[in-house]
Amino acid sequence: MIDKTSDRVAVEVDVSPFYPQGGGQPSDTGFIEAPHGRLVVLEVSRTSEGIALHHGRVVDGRLEIGDLAVPLSISRSGDGARLHTGGGVICDATAELGRRWPVTAASHVPGQSRVAFATDLTGEEVYPSGSGRDQAAMS
Repeated sequence: MIDKTSDRVAVEVDVSPFYPQGGGQPSDTGFIEAPHGRLVVLEVSRTSEGIALHHGRVVDGRLEIGDLAVPLSISRSGDGARLHTGGGVICDATAELGRRWPVTAASHVPGQSRVAFATDLTGEEVYPSGSGRDQAAMS
C-alpha cells in the first residue's frame, strides 16, 4: 500500500496511455485514479524491460497493489511533439546537403531544444572570416 504521506513514488501498471520520456521528448503528465486514491503523475519512464513507471505523488487516499488504475487526465506537450518534428527536419536538411553527420545529442523539451552533430566542419566553415561571428567565436 502507498498512502498520501508518501513523498514521491513510482507506480507500475500493466498498460499505460502515458507517453514515457524518450527520443528527446518529455513524458506525459497527469493523473491516475484508483478505487482508493489518486496519483499526480509528474513524469513517466520506461525500464530496460519496457515497463512503464509513473513517478509522482499520491494526493488523495492511497494506492494498493492490485488496484485497477484508470487514467483520469493526461497532459501532452504539443510543443514537444512540434520540436521533435523540427529536429527531424534539421536532420533531413543536413542529409539533403550531402552531410551524413551522426546525431550526438538531441532534446525536444521546450526551452532546451537542440540537435547536436559530430561534424567534419572546420572553424572557418562555421564562422567565415569577415562574418563578424569569427571574432566572437575566438573570444
